[in-house]
Amino acid sequence: RVFREFEGCTVREYLRRIRLRRAIDRLASSNEPLAGLAYDCGFSDQSHLSRELKASVGQSPRQLRNILQRFSTTGEA
Repeated sequence: RVFREFEGCTVREYLRRIRLRRAIDRLASSNEPLAGLAYDCGFSDQSHLSRELKASVGQSPRQLRNILQRFSTTGEA
């Protein structure tokens, strides 16, 4: 309860956000295989990461990686 009042979300949702942020950062900065990236970021497997990203940002990991890396090299989306 105290955590929710302080952070505005449950512990579970907070941890989900941290995992997603970490995965998105790594998608933007590396070409490492998605299965290993997913596991390293706290997801049970690549399909778990895919479901969470699609629910959160509406993109698959591969699509998001392409968008983020294109943006970082050209400065445009």
